[in-house]
Amino acid sequence: MSKDEATDILKVVVDSTKTICQSFPPSTSLVLLQEEESQQCIVSFSERLDDLMGGGVPVTKITEFCGVPGIGKTQMW
Repeated sequence: MSKDEATDILKVVVDSTKTICQSFPPSTSLVLLQEEESQQCIVSFSERLDDLMGGGVPVTKITEFCGVPGIGKTQMW
């Protein structure tokens, strides 16, 4: 790869990074915490599980239930 080709690739990467940063502006930890606390949850109808999950399964996140066979993971689907 020539120096000019490498420079062209770096320019594309820098330009795309600028676009991504404009789409996701920087935020403070406090703002992120407030957003986290205000997110809705889906209740599982298991009081103990909902307590462990902080109110239920978060709506905007991926949650994976794992454990030994036969403990009821399939029923969560």
